Amino acid sequence: MGVVRGIRSGGMLLLGTLLLCASAHGDWNRADDANEAGIRHLLAERAEDAQAAFELALLELPKDDAERITVSRNLAASLAELSERRRGEGSVRESIRLLTRAIELHPERIRYRVLRGRAYFDAGRDGDRLAAAEDFRMALQRDPDHVDALFNLGEIAYASRQLDEAVEHWSRAKELRPRDREILKRWERARRERDVESLYAQRRAGIFLVRHAPSISAVQVAGVLQLCEEAYGELSTRFGSYLESTVAVTIYTPEEFRDATRMHGWVSGLSDGTIRLTMRSGTRARDLRSTVYHELAHHLIRARARRVPVWIHEGLAQLAEGKSARAAQARLKTSGPVTERVLSSTVLQEQDPRAVSHFYDLSLAFTSFLQQRRGEAGVLELLGQFDESPDEAAALRAVFGATRTALFDEFRTTLRQR
Repeated sequence: MGVVRGIRSGGMLLLGTLLLCASAHGDWNRADDANEAGIRHLLAERAEDAQAAFELALLELPKDDAERITVSRNLAASLAELSERRRGEGSVRESIRLLTRAIELHPERIRYRVLRGRAYFDAGRDGDRLAAAEDFRMALQRDPDHVDALFNLGEIAYASRQLDEAVEHWSRAKELRPRDREILKRWERARRERDVESLYAQRRAGIFLVRHAPSISAVQVAGVLQLCEEAYGELSTRFGSYLESTVAVTIYTPEEFRDATRMHGWVSGLSDGTIRLTMRSGTRARDLRSTVYHELAHHLIRARARRVPVWIHEGLAQLAEGKSARAAQARLKTSGPVTERVLSSTVLQEQDPRAVSHFYDLSLAFTSFLQQRRGEAGVLELLGQFDESPDEAAALRAVFGATRTALFDEFRTTLRQR
């Protein structure tokens, strides 16, 4: 955790020679006790209590005391641990604030730069990504072989569709940590997409940056941009989610989409931090509109809350594109047993298209059922609860007063009655 214990002597923690020599002075004794308490709290993962104890220790020490360095570094460690908790809870700005102070207290600690860079990246704005890249580059200046800094610079480049740069960073990280599967997976993906997209052109409008295959005409690209702006205007209001960073939209031919993403044939669009669409000369305007609305809905839901389960992600995205919940309910009535466990399936790994269709119908119908129960406001409240609650069950209880199983049983009863 980066705790600085100082010097052990006779089983008693000493902050340094001055404290040892002047142990009769009450201020130093109190500082010693507070620092020791802070360490115990930090090792027990009570970061807030640790912070309070280290703050007290600093207050007790004279301004010119050399041992302030030791206590300051312990305080920085507690702030870093607390920042990670805040980031996990979705309080990214608070995480950045805590890490900024940790860096001020212990500027030589590379880890704090990397943690703040990741928090900036999670904040999602274009300016935040620039700040994140600066933190990672500063970490590399001090340690050119810092794998986490290289990994995260690759993430930033990839999100901006700077694929050559992403490949370069992940290639270097792979050399340093050759058995890391996550690095290898990202390097292979970025290299594959770079090869597919090497001749792609790009065009920007508002927050959207569109990259497209050479076979996609300028008229088609203009149509996609118009659809993106129309969908954003409607869905940002609907979800109460507004974007302050560039949204990269890549338009592939169906064949290039498969080559780049290795997705199943039934997938026509994807939202994975960027938006990916497929298009050919005969693509119907209605189908394209549905795909744009569906994938942008995923993007906006993710911007509003980070821990939303897949089933409600897909349910809301289908409602956003205009899919009929009533038609889904009708199909479910004739598709065999309707079980709750389907909602927990990993749909992108599913090989059977019938199982995929069943999952999408069920997620649409069940999400619509929840929306009818509490309205759109209730569902939006639920999205926030997924981030704030320890698990999905607690989030549903907080908003609907029941577990998912109880709600699903009620949904299944209404399905039989229709």
